[in-house]
Amino acid sequence: MTESAFTQEILYKHILDNISDGIYVITPQRRIVYWNPAAEKITGHTRQDVVGKTCCETFLRQIDEEGQPSCGVCPGSLALQDLTTHEKNVYFQHRDGFRVPVLLKATPILGPGGTLIGVAHIFQDNTTNEIIYQNLEELKKQVYVDRLTGLFNRQYLEMRISGKIDEFRRYNWKFGLIFIDVDHFKDVNDRYGHAAGDEILRLVSQTFQANTRPSDVFGRWGGEEFVGLISSAEEQDLFKLARRFRMLVANSNLRRESEVIHVTISVGATLVNLEDTVESLVTRADQLMYQSKQNGRNRVTMEFTNPLST
Repeated sequence: MTESAFTQEILYKHILDNISDGIYVITPQRRIVYWNPAAEKITGHTRQDVVGKTCCETFLRQIDEEGQPSCGVCPGSLALQDLTTHEKNVYFQHRDGFRVPVLLKATPILGPGGTLIGVAHIFQDNTTNEIIYQNLEELKKQVYVDRLTGLFNRQYLEMRISGKIDEFRRYNWKFGLIFIDVDHFKDVNDRYGHAAGDEILRLVSQTFQANTRPSDVFGRWGGEEFVGLISSAEEQDLFKLARRFRMLVANSNLRRESEVIHVTISVGATLVNLEDTVESLVTRADQLMYQSKQNGRNRVTMEFTNPLST
């Protein structure tokens, strides 16, 4: 290629196609005209899935940290309105159905005379559990990983809970435990088959993996039950995290041919105390989870001074 042929357009496209951040561009009519490979890697949606569609027509289905739909008030919409840059933490829906946390920044693109010609969206995967994935790869060579979901199994969880109780007694390092059960899971198996049930368990597991802090641990306790160990937890922090996972699962779905399968989870959350054993701590969280079931499912019950359910 000659120097004259090496145009700015070719240079910019090469950079955008190879940058690690996801990038997509919309027109003033909100139609997507560019979608880079990193955007595909982060979301699972290919260029063919999204280019030519409006952003609200795509399967990204942005929601905010409270689980509310962001279409119309997302950074891109605001940038179209006031021609300034906007940034926000949102959750995209991955092509496999689970929610991916991203930091989304939208910047207006101005042409000659300051005319708006589009909005560029730049987003970064906010998943902070690379260390967890590395540890999982090592543990897959051993016996501590559940083969279906890729999460830690009950044997590993019991070992970790015992270790964290010991740390709490020695150093007063607080931690919380959340016990999670997929609501109406038997109905999913009966209606859609056990293969769909397995996919739902993987979807829920991927939601935990994609949104877990490096210091926390999630695993499959058995069947449709999961346990999360939340480090350095105070009451409100634990409750907030448990509610976030409930919200993210409720806003995920599994697409199978012409059907869309939604599930919710019921959650019990509690902090460790000095008298706890592995059995007593898990049992307490399990009982709180059943209170969530009894109060209508798709909620979190937390052991405060008085149990709180929402």
